[in-house]
Amino acid sequence: RRLADEVGLASRARFLRSNVYDLPAVLEGEFDVVFTSWGVLNWLGDLRRWAQVAARYVRPGGTFYMAEFHPLVFLIDDAARPDDLRLGYPYFQGPEPQRFDEPGSYADPDAETRNTVTYEWNHPLGEIVTRLIEAGLEIEHLHEFPRTRGLSFAFLEKGADGWQRIPGREGDYPLSFSLRARRPMG
Repeated sequence: RRLADEVGLASRARFLRSNVYDLPAVLEGEFDVVFTSWGVLNWLGDLRRWAQVAARYVRPGGTFYMAEFHPLVFLIDDAARPDDLRLGYPYFQGPEPQRFDEPGSYADPDAETRNTVTYEWNHPLGEIVTRLIEAGLEIEHLHEFPRTRGLSFAFLEKGADGWQRIPGREGDYPLSFSLRARRPMG
């Protein structure tokens, strides 16, 4: 809200708190751009519903855009090092989430926390793209990148540019992706 005020958009900006699946009950309208950002999909068990909700808010001719962690990142074992990358989790995990019981949080691994159990899903790239197409969006591009941001895995190292990479393996593996889709006119 402070940022909206600072850039002169406070009178036009609206802030809602909602489970994404419940959003149609609290938000009306269609928008030029619908944006999904880093670290959303691993918390969602039902990508079909997520894609339907996202697509519902893109006006005809409008854009859906996402920047997200690549599913490959979540396959790498937690104890992996840049010189010893190994898989520790399934790519095709099925409907049940993975259960993690770890102190701290994704935002601050050293934070004191009482509730340490999380449930997460890893969605293959094909599932992500397919769900958006099924929801009526037309994919315009899908780009994969050998860098990411905002993760606290031991095998990643943050560069001077703020991006995280696997040292000594720069360019070898996709760590993030972006996708742009459009809702057809009419």
